[in-house]
Amino acid sequence: MPSALAAQLAASTSLNASLLQDRSKKRKTESYLFTGRDADLHDIDSIHALASTAFSHLRSLSPVFSSKTVKFGADGSSLSVDLEQELFSDAARVLDRTLQTNELNATLDRHIDVLLALLGPWLMEAPTSKILEWLVRRFRINEFNVEALLTLFLPSHESPHFVKMLSILHIQPNSPFSFLLPFKSAAKSLPRSTLIKAMVSNTDVARFVSSILPTAIKCSHSHRTLLAFHVATMHDYISTVTSLDDGVLAFILPSLLTPLQTSQKDANVVLGSFALLCTLSQRVNLKPAAVSAIISALTTQVRGARGSGKGTVSTAQFVKTAVAICSSQEDVQGFPLGACQLCTKMTGFASEISSSMAMVGAERFILPLVRSLRDRVHEHRVSSLFSTLINTTNAPLVVIKELCRILVHISTSTPDADLGELEPETGENNARVARSLLSLVHQRHPVLLKDIADEILSEVSTKAGESNEDRKARRKLTNELLTSFSRSHPLAESSNVNEIIVASSSTSRDARAASVEKMYSTLESAKDALSAPDMASIQSALLGRIYDTHAGVLQALYDSPDLFLSTIVPTTSPQQLLDIVSSQLLPTPPARAVLLTHVGFLAGPFVKAYLNLTSAIQHTVLFPFLLASKTKFRTTRGVWEAIKESGGFQTGWLRGCVDIWDKASYLGEKEAPENDKDGNDGGDEKICGVNLDVAAKIAASRTLMFYCPKLHDSNSHARALAYLVCRALLMQTSGDEKTLLALRFIRCMRVSLIEARDSLSLEEASDAHHVGTKIVIKPGGRNTNYALQASILALIPALPAPAKFSAAWISVLPAVCVHSLPPVGWSHAPKIEQIPNDTSQCYVSLMQEVYALASTSAAAAPSEFSTSVLQALFLNLKDSSLSFLLGILLSTSPSLEKVRMHALLHVLAFIRGHSGDRTIDFQTVLPSLIAILLDARSDKRDRSLVFESILLLGSTSEKKHMYCLDTLYGSASARLEYVDTKDLSTYVKALVNHREQLIQDADYMRVFHQQHLESSNTKYKRRVLCFLLSHVISHPFSSARITLLRSLENVTDLSKPHMLLPVVKDITQDTAAVATVFGTSFEVYVSLVVGGFLSITSADLANRDDDDTWPVFIAGLRFYFHSNSDASVRKLYTDAIEQRLFMDLDLERRSEVCAILLQAGSEGGEVYVASRALLGKLLGDVALIAHLLARFRPEQVENTTPLSKRAKLDQAPRASELTKLQPLSLLAEVLGTTDIPGSLDLISALLDTLNKVVRSDLWGPSDTSYICQMLMAAIEKSASKVMEPPAMPIRLDVLVELIRVTDNPQTFNEALLLMAHLVRLAPDSVLHNIMPIFTFMGSNIFHRDDSYSFKVVQNTIDSIVPVMVSSLKTKHLGGLDLYIGARDFLRIFTDASNHIPRHRRHKFFVHLSEVLGAQSFLAPICMLLVDKVTNRASRQTAEEAQTTLALPTSLLRHFDRSWQLFVLTEVLKECVRLRSQLLAPESAGLAFLDYPRDGEHSSSTSAMPKRRIQALILFVSTSLTPSGSDEVQGGGVGNTTDVVTHLLDLATLPTDHTSESDVTTVVAAAQTAIERIMNVISAREFLVASRVMLASDDIRIKTAALGVISARMSLVTEKLREECQATIIELIGLVRDIIEHQSAGPLVESALAALKAVGSTCHSGEEPALLSTLPHILKVVRSRTSAAAGISVLPYLITTLGPRIIPHFRDIVKECTSILREGLKGKTQVADVGEAALATLHSLLSSLPAFYGEQELGEIAMLYVDYSASFRRTKQSSHRSDQGDFETNVARSVTPRVLNENAFRPLFRRMHDWAFADEKATDERRITFCHVYTALLDYFKGLMNLYMSTLLRPLTEVLQTFTSSSKASLVDFTLWSGVITTLTKSLEADDSCANRRPLAHPISRPPRTVRDRTEDGAPRLGTSADLLKRLNLDLLMHTRSEDARVRILALQCATEMWKAEGGKLIGFVGETATFIAECAEDENESVVRETHNLKNAVESVAGSISGL
Repeated sequence: MPSALAAQLAASTSLNASLLQDRSKKRKTESYLFTGRDADLHDIDSIHALASTAFSHLRSLSPVFSSKTVKFGADGSSLSVDLEQELFSDAARVLDRTLQTNELNATLDRHIDVLLALLGPWLMEAPTSKILEWLVRRFRINEFNVEALLTLFLPSHESPHFVKMLSILHIQPNSPFSFLLPFKSAAKSLPRSTLIKAMVSNTDVARFVSSILPTAIKCSHSHRTLLAFHVATMHDYISTVTSLDDGVLAFILPSLLTPLQTSQKDANVVLGSFALLCTLSQRVNLKPAAVSAIISALTTQVRGARGSGKGTVSTAQFVKTAVAICSSQEDVQGFPLGACQLCTKMTGFASEISSSMAMVGAERFILPLVRSLRDRVHEHRVSSLFSTLINTTNAPLVVIKELCRILVHISTSTPDADLGELEPETGENNARVARSLLSLVHQRHPVLLKDIADEILSEVSTKAGESNEDRKARRKLTNELLTSFSRSHPLAESSNVNEIIVASSSTSRDARAASVEKMYSTLESAKDALSAPDMASIQSALLGRIYDTHAGVLQALYDSPDLFLSTIVPTTSPQQLLDIVSSQLLPTPPARAVLLTHVGFLAGPFVKAYLNLTSAIQHTVLFPFLLASKTKFRTTRGVWEAIKESGGFQTGWLRGCVDIWDKASYLGEKEAPENDKDGNDGGDEKICGVNLDVAAKIAASRTLMFYCPKLHDSNSHARALAYLVCRALLMQTSGDEKTLLALRFIRCMRVSLIEARDSLSLEEASDAHHVGTKIVIKPGGRNTNYALQASILALIPALPAPAKFSAAWISVLPAVCVHSLPPVGWSHAPKIEQIPNDTSQCYVSLMQEVYALASTSAAAAPSEFSTSVLQALFLNLKDSSLSFLLGILLSTSPSLEKVRMHALLHVLAFIRGHSGDRTIDFQTVLPSLIAILLDARSDKRDRSLVFESILLLGSTSEKKHMYCLDTLYGSASARLEYVDTKDLSTYVKALVNHREQLIQDADYMRVFHQQHLESSNTKYKRRVLCFLLSHVISHPFSSARITLLRSLENVTDLSKPHMLLPVVKDITQDTAAVATVFGTSFEVYVSLVVGGFLSITSADLANRDDDDTWPVFIAGLRFYFHSNSDASVRKLYTDAIEQRLFMDLDLERRSEVCAILLQAGSEGGEVYVASRALLGKLLGDVALIAHLLARFRPEQVENTTPLSKRAKLDQAPRASELTKLQPLSLLAEVLGTTDIPGSLDLISALLDTLNKVVRSDLWGPSDTSYICQMLMAAIEKSASKVMEPPAMPIRLDVLVELIRVTDNPQTFNEALLLMAHLVRLAPDSVLHNIMPIFTFMGSNIFHRDDSYSFKVVQNTIDSIVPVMVSSLKTKHLGGLDLYIGARDFLRIFTDASNHIPRHRRHKFFVHLSEVLGAQSFLAPICMLLVDKVTNRASRQTAEEAQTTLALPTSLLRHFDRSWQLFVLTEVLKECVRLRSQLLAPESAGLAFLDYPRDGEHSSSTSAMPKRRIQALILFVSTSLTPSGSDEVQGGGVGNTTDVVTHLLDLATLPTDHTSESDVTTVVAAAQTAIERIMNVISAREFLVASRVMLASDDIRIKTAALGVISARMSLVTEKLREECQATIIELIGLVRDIIEHQSAGPLVESALAALKAVGSTCHSGEEPALLSTLPHILKVVRSRTSAAAGISVLPYLITTLGPRIIPHFRDIVKECTSILREGLKGKTQVADVGEAALATLHSLLSSLPAFYGEQELGEIAMLYVDYSASFRRTKQSSHRSDQGDFETNVARSVTPRVLNENAFRPLFRRMHDWAFADEKATDERRITFCHVYTALLDYFKGLMNLYMSTLLRPLTEVLQTFTSSSKASLVDFTLWSGVITTLTKSLEADDSCANRRPLAHPISRPPRTVRDRTEDGAPRLGTSADLLKRLNLDLLMHTRSEDARVRILALQCATEMWKAEGGKLIGFVGETATFIAECAEDENESVVRETHNLKNAVESVAGSISGL
């Protein structure tokens, strides 16, 4: 956030601040057409000429550019423009818009915006680019017309043109278009996805983009690119935006509708809007008004909609779009009438609507359309549309319903109704057309039309509490309405036929009857002559008469049945005709006469004509009217008479029923008058008998499909007759058939409760006449319905069991009993005896349902009948009642859940009833009672009742009978076992004792069984356990089995697995059947069974006499160790085998178990994991493992010939071999990954198996690689546990063979690791094969770049190399003998170094050296590595050789420095030996590197030792690491002195060899090495080595040592210096000896430099030694040859020695002044020592000022005067800076001695006059004065302020000369710099100096040369606001200089000034910001960088200036 001050300054800044810029400076040219540099080549006139030509070109292409009036703006209003005059005229060429008024600029912007809009279609053309270039260069549209440009270019946002314009576009960071800035910087096009994201995140952008096309359309400027951009962008935006709220819709909808609200000639524009509207409708729910507006807009764009063909899209496109839009919206009540009328005017609209019916949601467009057109039905287009909708086959039902509703309303409207704006005549026309259309509906949807008409009439006429008469009246109105619809048929061609048809709709029944007769006459007389329209009219009229409500008309209609049927059936099928007639009879019957007329027609002529519909007529039409009652007797009798008159039915289930009524003399009697009420003419008993006889007759037909559904008919007569028929059928049948029927009827009744409406007894319910009488009196009463149900239920409890009853009462009823009975609605009626059911089970199910119904009813509403039913049921069941009740309790049927309590009570009552005689043993039901006790459905009350029953079973008295002995569970009861009375009593007593715990927690049963049985004797435990388990085996209910098994889960006994053995056998042999029985509980059951079985002992499994146990165990093991088996059971087997069974089995059976596991694991999946884990725990016996290996290993004869490399492609192994391959693979994996015993026999077996696998030709490499790896892993595990060496050798040749033939890297690695592991057991064998091992390792593994391979190599070396080292040390002594003996072995590794990956070489050789022993083998390894690169390294410099010798160097540096020195010493010893061979080969001894190299010729052998020496010396010089500490390093094996000593030896020739020709290069290399080593060794070592080197006789070595001393002496710490003081004194003495014997030369100079270093850092105690060198130094100075080196030492010695130099004081001064005077005389040999002489004098003055006498001071003063005179004579000398330095030094030297105020004042006046007042004063004098005065300021600082007032005027005058004249000489620059320096230091010393204003201007304007050479900023001249402002502005104006250096200097000065005085410059931020903005665009990067520095300085004071 900018600060408040920054904001205030920004507000006050001029908007035209850019105009204040200096136009003299070049401004970066912004160009659209040209690049930056090319743009500068084209001036504004040339661009104007190009643009004018281009505009003329465009005018020739399009007349719109010449138009004087165009549409402009968002509203498309007309605007008068003159583009050529305003934008391309000569006046425009010189127009500067920044200087114009707002009105003129607004006019200019309008013309520019118009032109840019017109350029849209021509954007890619060349003339457009030229025009845009003109607009950019002249009018800066990229700055002032940004939105207009974006409007033009955004449609082409992916083109290069957009990128070019964007690069110069001025977009502010806070602008909505700031998302374009990154693309502007990157010069990349804008992806559409980015634009969409910007629109989603910023609605301003979305509103701008969405308005581009609508605005262009209104202004007639749209083009194809813009359209494509608009559609694509808006589609993506609508699909992407998360929320389409009202704010977003406010600009989206207008943008989509605007193209539709104007006349469009381009169909693409309209179709684009269509597509976008469809997309929008899928995303948002629009308001109904919006949907209506959209549809209205769509209709205006369709061809033919307006009658003029001006539309652009087809009707099909409109319809599909409208449906797509409306389908996703809520229902709209209607569209605007004008839009709907336009729809009807569209060409082919009706057909397109018909085609669109298949589209989802089409009704949401059609329904509002037809609702809006309801008052225009009389119009032909509307009626045609309605007719098309009605006739469309796939029209949605909701559309037809709405049409029917509309048409019915129109048809039934009365003349008095409010018709709104419609005229009466129009309303009549609408009604007429509506009736005609309803006739079409009636033909296609008669039932629908009837329901709609009935619903509408109900809304009008129905009132609350409608009576039966009212319903009849409503029916009449409905029929009349349908009749009126039906007569609205198409008009006939014949006028006579029309008259007849019209008469058929007369309100007079006689006229209608007469018209029917006339139609029949017409048909009989001229049927063939009737035209199709006439026949259609007659058919429609006759069909409409069926709805007539008068019997006379119907009689006339049915008097000619044949003619009627022959006329109607061609257009209406017989079934449809039957449905129409049935709809008039049901569900509300018509008047009796009408009913009988219809029945007579259907039962007579219709049935005779269509016999196939006989059953349908009997079932649908007649059945509800066949039962007689007091209220409907006459109607029923009339129906039977009509049936009799038609001849009765000779087929169907009504055959013979008429005779019953005829015998009862009810038929043929005189009919009562028609208006008489329906009543009973006969007695109730007689009618009851007739009804019963009819029911019995119908039941004899055995057609269940007809009367079973009628049990729930809404018609009470039909329902009562159906019950009578069902009862009669039960009475007529017997045996199995009766049982099945009873079960079917009780389920069809769907009775859940027997209601106690009255005191109906069982006898009364069984009496048919009693029930029949109730029916006659009140067939629809509730008591009657109750009596009918009871009449059937009363017959069921006494049903006897089937003759061959085989089902057990305690049994699971299969689904067939429940669901396989014939379903209601079979198309035919099968015979009952053909139904495939188990009758016994159905009987059990029937009894259970009756019991459940009676018990529920007795509990809910106790009644005599329900009690009687239960009594009858138990009397029928007798002793089976107990098992029956247990079956109910154990059943899982939901219908029996609610009677569990009643069943428990009945069980208790039954047992109590039989407990008195104590003769029956009920132990058979005890397990079932326990199962009920443990059932999860049993609550505490249930369990208490169960215990009451169990308590009664514990009697100890002897029993005579066993309840249900061997019959309780049916055939399964044969496997039951029993206990004696004593055991039963004991068990029951124990149960009762734990009653409380078991009632509270049924799960306690497991604890009870465990505690009770385990604490009992074994025999009792076994008997009770077998008793309970026998019920587990035999019990039919799976839940009981599981419950009992779970309760015995913790009980163990030998008998338990034997009892469960058959169950396990069944599970493994017939799993599917058992799983079907147990369902979802199958896994639980199996787990419990198998868990019990696996309690078997290993002795039972090992028993050879038992033929069942072991096979079942193995079968189960094999079954559960396969895919998709139960994992929990598999876990049981795993635990049993692992923990108890396996170890006690013999080898054969253990092997069989393992073989099964191996074969099972070969299948993969989860079984593999389980098998592998179990085998890992079982395979711990060597014999077993060896047996399995022998069983599965390949059995091929070994070849004696060596194997060759395997082929890359495998041959498919035979199937027989696969059976061994996969188990062996798993076995090897288990052995290789688990813990196995250590045994030599096992190792031998594994090696033997490995050998056979390797040599097997049947298995390919891919099959055997993994096996080999696992076998080797197993060998390694076993060998790791063998501690004693074997007596017999181990066959390692197998591994060597494997290494040789394998191509698998992993196998190779494993073999190497195993070989390394076996070294401990077989070292001799390893040594025997060591060369092949490392040979194969080098060729196969060294080149691999992976961590594992490298680790393998390391492990191999760790194991095998120590054996070789031990052997070498045994054979060879240490030192050179050991080196030579191990050379061939070490070369194996060093020669392979290039094959090792580069980044692993160092680590490899470090590891190798550590294993070998660095003390013995590091040196030879390093020498061999160096020797490998000798030829290259010997030709390289030391720096280049560092890369070549990187490997040996990094290897050496890995070890301690003491070992490094030892190795380097050994290397140098080898160099000495090689040199001896080179110089005296006859007498030289052996050398380590004296061996022929590969490819080495004899001619090169003489040069080879020399190269080796050079390479080794290079290695020594580059590999030694610097010492990290100056502490004394003790205990090491090497030292620096030895290294330096050997190098000195190599650097000098032996005394007996004077020729250097042979070893010149060696000597040079040694000397270079000495220098390098001296620079890297520690300070202590450096001092000692320097002493050794200085003791050498070689001058070069001494010089090198002295140079090192000069460089490093200053770095020696004081502590070490003190410790090594004796050594340093020795060094000083050696240096003194050098300068004592020599006075000049390089060695002397080096000695003096070293002495200088020592003297400058002198430590206490070293002064005497240094003082002894002073006379010799003066001697060297006097010689003048090395005077510079000598005199440079003196200042340091003077400072260090102090008063000790007094004896030499005068000599030193004398020599210094002498040297300086010689310099004045021009002696070049001493010219460069003046500075040192001055420094010496200064040191003397500072250290011993009191020893200066007048003579010495006089000499110095004279020397100064002479120097001044000399420099005046050479005022153009290039050594002006030297003069200044000299003057400064002299002043500083003299001032401390001579200066006081009284003495200095006249001196200062003389110097001032000499420099400024004297006539001979020159610039040189002024320069000298400035230098002296500056030196005095440095020394005295503020004390010189008094003299500044005197100097202010002359200095100002000097500066004024620079502003008034052009000075550019070197002297000018020196003078200006001196004055500025003087002023600067004076101002720094005195900040209160006045009169600074005159200094500001001269200082800020230096001459050009001064500006070129100045590097520092201006001085601080003060803090006055005016002065600062002026200085700031002057500096900023310099930033516009043409010279970049001046701009940089000005910016630097301004930056420093803002940093120092920013608080006082804060008022000038605005003007500074302008210059900063200008400089920020500079082409020079340094200027831009300094600009940013200035900006930071300004912002640190005033805050952000970005907005300024």
